[in-house]
Amino acid sequence: AGNLNSETGLPLSVFRIRDEHEVGIFELGMNRRGEMREIAEVLDPDTALITNIGTAHIGILGSREAIAEEKKAVFSLFSEKSSGFISETDDFRDFLVSGVPGSFSFFGPSSTQGILGTESLELEGWIIRYETEEIHFPMPGPYNLENAFAAISLARSFSIDPSMIREGLESIQTLFGRTEIVRGAVTTIFDYYNANPQSMEEAMRFCDELSWQGEKIFILGSMLELGETTNSAHRAVCETADRSTAAHILLFGEDMIRAGKSMNWNHDSVYFAETMEDLAEKVSSILQKGAMVFIKGSRGMALERLRPVLEHFSSGEARS
Repeated sequence: AGNLNSETGLPLSVFRIRDEHEVGIFELGMNRRGEMREIAEVLDPDTALITNIGTAHIGILGSREAIAEEKKAVFSLFSEKSSGFISETDDFRDFLVSGVPGSFSFFGPSSTQGILGTESLELEGWIIRYETEEIHFPMPGPYNLENAFAAISLARSFSIDPSMIREGLESIQTLFGRTEIVRGAVTTIFDYYNANPQSMEEAMRFCDELSWQGEKIFILGSMLELGETTNSAHRAVCETADRSTAAHILLFGEDMIRAGKSMNWNHDSVYFAETMEDLAEKVSSILQKGAMVFIKGSRGMALERLRPVLEHFSSGEARS
């Protein structure tokens, strides 16, 4: 069904509200300037949460400052009774709350009340100790932990019992191409639903820091819709990859390859794949049992076409 977070999708979600519903949770997105205010007027939220001011949509809006201004519009109908939630680490947090009525809370390891500690389980996610509960949150990476803090803070504001919060967080399952981990003869992290400079670099750093006995292979596709930042953003991603401990770095897509070819690499094994067939052949030639393969790029790169290659290798190893 896709995301119902747009000027078309959000009203469809609103129409599903019935008398027996007490709380409705809606995602608001945008792909043009002014859209956030328009859909906020449709929803008129009592409570709103901004996960972060990142680099998604930077090609449309031009800068993180413009993204912050656009996202702030979710608070445009706030009254003194409204409540907002913002990340404690967001460098735009003062701007986001400035001049907006209502009450605001921050979420994060220091701000989310009831958090007693966390423990990384690497690819298995996190242990979150919250009030009387020990929660196994199955989504890996610091960026996903931040989302858990957001959910806990929001649920707590509605006086939801800690045991129900635990059940909710533990029941989360990954979706197609979104930090989707598939284990076999190789372990693959499929993260190709979408990509922007921030998410790409955060995911690479997470993979780089994983304790892993086998080789690490990074397959990086172009990030689309970055506008004037296209060249610099892809260059920054390549520089992060060059500092990594990956055994092999494979670049795919016109923008990523252009950035890669403009660099003097310190890395020993960098490959520029001009076509999907070329990429699939290269992947097949370097795969070894026990490797971890990280795949990320914009949806338009269609990197899911690599799945049969990885599945064939894993099934072949299983038979041998």
